[in-house]
Amino acid sequence: MVEQSLRKGEVGGSNPLAGSYMIEKEYEQFVGDIEDKLSYLEEYLAIEKKKQRIQEIEFLLQDPDIWKDREGVEPTLKELGELQGCITTYTEVLEGLKKLKETHDEDLLAVIKKDVKELEREQLFLGPYDKKNAIISISAGAGGDDAADWVHMLYEMYSA
Repeated sequence: MVEQSLRKGEVGGSNPLAGSYMIEKEYEQFVGDIEDKLSYLEEYLAIEKKKQRIQEIEFLLQDPDIWKDREGVEPTLKELGELQGCITTYTEVLEGLKKLKETHDEDLLAVIKKDVKELEREQLFLGPYDKKNAIISISAGAGGDDAADWVHMLYEMYSA
């Protein structure tokens, strides 16, 4: 029989392993799954292209003439911020994964899983129109007072 060490997860929070005993092999499999997702996301999110684009934008922003038209430079600054946010999250996950292999910290595992989900969500919205606003129509139909209340709650949620 193969000897396996048990790890106890913390109770509560968003820890996917909360309140359970985790077998070392399962823990390593979680880490392996995260590594697989990360390698897929690196390719799909075009991390290297984003790093190159950041360098291009930073070089462009060094030109003092570009700052004369503040409104014209805003989209470039917004793009730079979005690219840096993605790269920062990706880098934090990589560093966290290295620490995770050394420490086997289940809290760190939960944080990394959350960041990977954020990167996966970001990957869903890579289209040219995904950053744009949307028009939504919400109607109660023939649902009565309950449906009207629900529509009002949805309206408040989306208009905020």
